Amino acid sequence: MSDTSTGRDPGAARYEIRLKGHLDSRWTAWFDGLSLTKDSDGTTVVSGLMADQAALNLVVHRGGQTDYPLVLGVVMYRLSIELSRRKDELVLEKRRADEANLTKTRVLAELASRDELTGLFNRRHMSELLAQQRMACQRSGEGFAVALVDLDHFKRINDIHGHAAGDSVLRAFAEQAEAAMRGTDNVGRWGGEEFLIIYPRSTAHEAAQGATRLCERVAAAVVMTPGGQPVTFTVSIGLTEHVPPESVEAMVERADRAMYQAKSQGRNRVVTQPDSTATGQYDGP
Repeated sequence: MSDTSTGRDPGAARYEIRLKGHLDSRWTAWFDGLSLTKDSDGTTVVSGLMADQAALNLVVHRGGQTDYPLVLGVVMYRLSIELSRRKDELVLEKRRADEANLTKTRVLAELASRDELTGLFNRRHMSELLAQQRMACQRSGEGFAVALVDLDHFKRINDIHGHAAGDSVLRAFAEQAEAAMRGTDNVGRWGGEEFLIIYPRSTAHEAAQGATRLCERVAAAVVMTPGGQPVTFTVSIGLTEHVPPESVEAMVERADRAMYQAKSQGRNRVVTQPDSTATGQYDGP
């Protein structure tokens, strides 16, 4: 008599068991670590280790007859344990792969939103944040303010000290901006030596306090060039608050006009629009 039972593991390993009766010599069939043996005294034994590492030693043949249903029952029990174990392994592997992919996606998204030189948000991400703030303002009625910041005489720094020094100045501004902001504020590189700051749930007067603090910190900062020369710099800041239902483009344009007013008034200061005399104007040395 010969019976054959086969199964296939999800990992492509093949399981096979062959049961043969009336054998005169010792025989062994392996089922993923499970052995069936017929000893010389005619006793057939199923032995091995179960999935939980407990020893199995079951007599399935006595008196000259093999109890094939019992053998098959043991084999199927073993199969169910192995398949359950493999399923758990595959579920765990998939969960780990999903977590790794999610982490990778988040890292890539974070990199895509950052300016490579300064580490601040880039213009594309700041534009998205502006749109989100406008929508939040429409829903809740809470306002927000925006500041456009330009580094004063930046071209002169590049011309005199070189572009490496200019890059150091840009990075130094990024450090001062992050140190001067509240946890809810966002700053990003808008282009070249221009930066944009979003002050959520703030009026122009409230935001001017933070902008003034930034202006003071920048004016006090000293940047060392690659050649060891100290460089100082200042910024001009134009500030405005959102006036519903205007677009973010109109708002940023108004902040841009305020920033150029700060330039024309001597630089190193904060000017708000539409009120250029609002509290927070800073006239540094």
